[in-house]
Amino acid sequence: MVKQQGIGTSHAKIILMGEHSVVYGQPAIAFPLPNVKLTATIEHMPTSEQLIASRYYNGPLSQLPPAMRGIQKLIGALTQRFAGEKDGWRLTIASELPAERGMGSSAATAIAIVRVFLITTKSP
Repeated sequence: MVKQQGIGTSHAKIILMGEHSVVYGQPAIAFPLPNVKLTATIEHMPTSEQLIASRYYNGPLSQLPPAMRGIQKLIGALTQRFAGEKDGWRLTIASELPAERGMGSSAATAIAIVRVFLITTKSP
């Protein structure tokens, strides 16, 4: 059940050495970049419509493009967990992180979405 409004944030990271080695369980040198931010804002809507607004897509959650299916699955799991499948909301994702540059934009997006759902919903 989505409350009126909430904001979830996260930030970038950069791996200086060992970017590919971490996939194999080896160490790397990484730093957080807290000044490069991503914000997810959710606003309650009086209808059951669930909308996404981002630089890559604007429209219904059900029509997300294939490149955003991970976000769709994450939101589906969150709405099911918090019994909000019929809630209406608009989720706006505003990011300063460049995509596909190794700065963790996918992870930062997921973290901000989880955070905004956690603060704007209550457990069934």
